[in-house]
Amino acid sequence: IASRMIGLVREVIIARQFGTSGEYDAYLAAFRIPDLVFLLIMTGSFGSAFIPVFRGLLDQDEDDAWRLASAVITWTAVAVVIASALVLVFADPIVRHLVAPGLTPELQALSARIMRILLVAQLFIGIGIAAKGILETHHRFAVPGLAPLLYNIGIIFGAIALAPKWGVTGLAIGVVIGGFMHFAIQLPELRNVGI
Repeated sequence: IASRMIGLVREVIIARQFGTSGEYDAYLAAFRIPDLVFLLIMTGSFGSAFIPVFRGLLDQDEDDAWRLASAVITWTAVAVVIASALVLVFADPIVRHLVAPGLTPELQALSARIMRILLVAQLFIGIGIAAKGILETHHRFAVPGLAPLLYNIGIIFGAIALAPKWGVTGLAIGVVIGGFMHFAIQLPELRNVGI
């Protein structure tokens, strides 16, 4: 509930800061491909199959369970890095021809730049989702529950503190800060459960 409420506050602050500007359109367009990479790779890897298998292995052989978690996290991270590298290289034509062909050339260039920044955030969020799954398997729910709050707080920070100087680029940097905090808050708990 708190995450949803802070999410609403985030949207109000962003709307107040940018309204319906072309710059905000560029920001929204920039999110499409990083979100797609996240949904296809991270959600697919840590969807409904990983958690029950990991939990079952923990009950049988803890070393095998951690090897599975390590392998899934490693290969998922490799896939995200490869997909992100491709998006990084081809961001300009992706924006021009697929994501936002109706934007002006200046806004397309801005959208491509923001897309490159947002790729970093998706990596942090993806690893944070993996951490959430592992922690919840160990019946640790409080810290994973706080992670989305910190993600929203990072975005709000970007909108309030960075956007006045850097526009939507500052907002995108806030997304990266939020993504990092989403992951970082879970690190101590991950160590406590034995990762």
